[in-house]
Amino acid sequence: MTGTDRSSFIRNAATLTIFSALLSGCLMGEEESKSDDEVVADNELSGSVGDGPVVGATMRVMRNDGVELAQLESDASASYNITIRTKGKYYPLSVDARDGTDLVTNTAPDFDLLGAVLERGKKSVGNVNPFSTFAVELARDLPGGIDKPNLLTAQSIVVSELNNGLSSLATSGVMDTRITGSNIAEIVRASEALGETVRRTRDALGASGYSTSGNTVVRALSSDLTDDVVDGRGGSRADARFAAVWTIVSAQVLLETMANELHVNGADATQLINNAIDQVSVGTASPTLADLTATADMIERARVGLMAAHAVTSDTAIADLLADMNGIQVGSGSSTIRNFALPGDYRSR
Repeated sequence: MTGTDRSSFIRNAATLTIFSALLSGCLMGEEESKSDDEVVADNELSGSVGDGPVVGATMRVMRNDGVELAQLESDASASYNITIRTKGKYYPLSVDARDGTDLVTNTAPDFDLLGAVLERGKKSVGNVNPFSTFAVELARDLPGGIDKPNLLTAQSIVVSELNNGLSSLATSGVMDTRITGSNIAEIVRASEALGETVRRTRDALGASGYSTSGNTVVRALSSDLTDDVVDGRGGSRADARFAAVWTIVSAQVLLETMANELHVNGADATQLINNAIDQVSVGTASPTLADLTATADMIERARVGLMAAHAVTSDTAIADLLADMNGIQVGSGSSTIRNFALPGDYRSR
């Protein structure tokens, strides 16, 4: 073998060695990834359950192919804890809750509550609340359906457009952040407000001769959010009537929530919400319900709703209320909003 031949042979051998190593690495990566998906592992699931906190709800945990893994009930603290065993490829898992007793309304929830466990782990949080419900239904209508990227995208849209007072949880993730004394008031206030908006939208549509259900309202508005806004022109389940009523109704709910005077089923529920927080909180709630402030998204959505109401009615009282909103700033406390920014009759305008 000549020197030139030997040099060529060495180069070819080196090239083949590198190619083989790269190919082996790729195959090993694929095998490791495949084996991870196929590994059966335990995962301790837990989370809060609520519109208002819901005790005694019938719950299910299911794989992403619809196979049921477990049934259970939410406990006296409106939470759940269960260990499931399944393969990694079956995530995200779905968690749903039906029936039970809402500690604020003292009735069953007005719509099914849905949630998700985004990925495998040894201990995972999967909260089930109105925000997670809207996120799951929104993800369902995104290209690719209910997978982890779509659930995260949907969660981001929902906590912005349907904020209702989420602050820390809007950043950390309302679906998978553990609920403690530091955020219990936040999630209960915001969830109850969002649930009340569903109820009032359902009832307003019914009063106008269009009978519907809480589940239908949730699905229509979630689908509407596929274009990031409530405008009646989103996904296939969107409905312009639902969007119009929702936009106006939400303004009233948001004003009450910012003033810490949220009415549920026609009555001031402030004390009931406080009682529910005390019952389910692990430790002392801090901040308390009264400590919570107005968020930028709350203010913006209330303003949009009032503008829509004024466009329909040309009512000067609504125009005045819009002007009064200039006194509400991000971080304004409920007592300031209630006693100084809003007129005493804001609920009846």
